[in-house]
Amino acid sequence: MTDREDLQASERELQHRWHQAHIERFEADTEYGSVDWRAQNITPHAEEARPLLETLRRTRDLSSFQTATDRWVRSFSSGYSGTAGQMIINQITKLSPDPDNAVTVLLDALSTPLDLEDAVRKIRILAEHLEHIRVGSHPSPKRAPFVASYYWSLDDPRAWPVAWPKSTDYLDYCAGVLDYDDQGDRYAELYEFATQLDGDPLRFEQVAAWWADTRPVVVNEVLCDRAALREGAKKRGDAPERYLGNARVLVGVAKHIGSALESEVSEAAGRTLKAHTPALKWDGVWPRGDLWVDWRVPGSHGLAVRMWLNSRGIAIGLRPYPSGQAGATERALELIKSHQLPGYQVLAGGGSRVGKDVGFIGGGSGVVVYARWMDRDALSSMDLTSEVLKSAGDVAPLIAELNGETAAGQEDDGLKGIVVEFKEATGYPTPGHEQDKADRKDFAKLLDPEELEVVDPADLRRIWNTGRYGGTGPMSVLNTSIRDADEAEYQRIIKTFEYLCWGEDPAAVRIDRVLEDQDLRV
Repeated sequence: MTDREDLQASERELQHRWHQAHIERFEADTEYGSVDWRAQNITPHAEEARPLLETLRRTRDLSSFQTATDRWVRSFSSGYSGTAGQMIINQITKLSPDPDNAVTVLLDALSTPLDLEDAVRKIRILAEHLEHIRVGSHPSPKRAPFVASYYWSLDDPRAWPVAWPKSTDYLDYCAGVLDYDDQGDRYAELYEFATQLDGDPLRFEQVAAWWADTRPVVVNEVLCDRAALREGAKKRGDAPERYLGNARVLVGVAKHIGSALESEVSEAAGRTLKAHTPALKWDGVWPRGDLWVDWRVPGSHGLAVRMWLNSRGIAIGLRPYPSGQAGATERALELIKSHQLPGYQVLAGGGSRVGKDVGFIGGGSGVVVYARWMDRDALSSMDLTSEVLKSAGDVAPLIAELNGETAAGQEDDGLKGIVVEFKEATGYPTPGHEQDKADRKDFAKLLDPEELEVVDPADLRRIWNTGRYGGTGPMSVLNTSIRDADEAEYQRIIKTFEYLCWGEDPAAVRIDRVLEDQDLRV
């Protein structure tokens, strides 16, 4: 076996173990097999699709096929009626300059493949057609695997895993892949993962959906093994690019944990904190080989609650100060010495001359953490969320003093007491609060820049018409404006929404412009 083959085999093993860790958490958190969403919703309607394809094959009437399939997928909980599925069929019908050629492409793409090689070929042809008719960012060729594999799975879901958007997101998370130049290769990767690394495509589908919906925070020794994979590579003279995929997984996990816990860590620390995660490379050449997340005090340039993992284990605690400020580390250490916390110790970063060496390689001169250290064998049974929140509460007084706000151990202005009283009186977080957080995720998906231009206006209006957004009251003028808008005006309104939500200007500037600028005003 060559070095390259050996590294690929090692990567597959790491992916498999990381997926198994999520399967274990999934089965612990859910009643796997008690509710089969596909059997309840899709399977009873699977046979209805076959006559639609046969009619298209006989008549080659693309418009009638689009109308019939749109009606079909909306008649039950199909999972296909949104922007990633049926909307692509609608766009093919609307934008294809040669409808007869579009029919040929669709008939080939939606018919069940003979084997994986045939499946890859079908997806590539469909992706090429979507790229050919593309206007702006739509329809995206990235939708080709889902559009095609959904129909294949109607014949045999265990033989042909569906490239659900949630499944591909989870695959990218596990495999550390940011993008694919070839959508056929993208499906082949998902096919191999679902049928071989998992072995049960329907379970893979459910685990991926659970992961995407609940955003669980999972840690496991496999992450330490990923950190170990990079160790010694430079001395051995290995090519840096061989470790990019490994680094992408580590950074992807860091981003996932950082965003998933940002609001809870802020609440535990009693202040606003923002998640920061590492760059893919340490020095512009070498991919990183560790994993850390900082939940930073805004404007402090580095004062943070930190979780830091390497090949030996994990540290959770305080990153007291950024490097590069003369005497900053010494001042922080003096404060820590006078306000020591049980179980915490000063741990050295890779370039630090002080603190206990636990194997951290990254971190410049003066970077230390004041943290609880746990060896790698504790990870599999660890509730990382609880451990991070405990540390956030533990180090909050130190953060306040290091940020120049108050002396550690002094009473605050009474706000904490009021917060405790509020929680006890209201039972916060209430079920309504949890529903608000779930609604926020749903609305963020609808307003995603990639989806906004093609989202169904009826789905868009749900944001302000259902009361889930925050009780804005009757939006009759906005509803009328969207209802009566021609195509050009509707696209202008959508661009306004996009700018308001995602524009690069500060939030206050965006709000003012939308209220005052006639090019944006709705």
